[in-house]
Amino acid sequence: KCMVKMHMNDRRVLWSVLGVIVIGVALLWSINVLVLRPQGAASPDEAIALVKEFGTHLNNVSLLSPDASSTIAAEYGRFVTPELLATWTQNPQLAPGHTVSSPWPARIEVDSTSPQGEGYVAQARVILKSSATSTSAEEIPAIIQIVRSGGGWKIAAFQEQKTAR
Repeated sequence: KCMVKMHMNDRRVLWSVLGVIVIGVALLWSINVLVLRPQGAASPDEAIALVKEFGTHLNNVSLLSPDASSTIAAEYGRFVTPELLATWTQNPQLAPGHTVSSPWPARIEVDSTSPQGEGYVAQARVILKSSATSTSAEEIPAIIQIVRSGGGWKIAAFQEQKTAR
């Protein structure tokens, strides 16, 4: 009888040890997947989609308007990091948007992306449209940095490469 009890206690200890090992492995796996794995190493499709959607809002921001700062916050807030939004609302002339009625920014075309850290740098073009033609009036090259922020993709830097007209 004593031998059987001892054998059952050994079995309980073994199952307890195995349970702790399984929980430990599951915990280490979740830390690796949720915390340590670089998020930017995935496909850039979501980041590109963010940039393209952001591009559809450029025409809604008149940089010469007295309420440009509040319009920038309303139109761009969900697309850009808080730091970039603060820069643009304090200095609207640094933000993308339009200063004349024609041509106006119609969209952003992403030409290429390259990984940078846990995000991407996109080479893109702001496509301007004119009321005089149905085709693109002009294209402005832009470099855009996209990073993970707040659980999603955000634009952290946006630099148009404007040339003298």
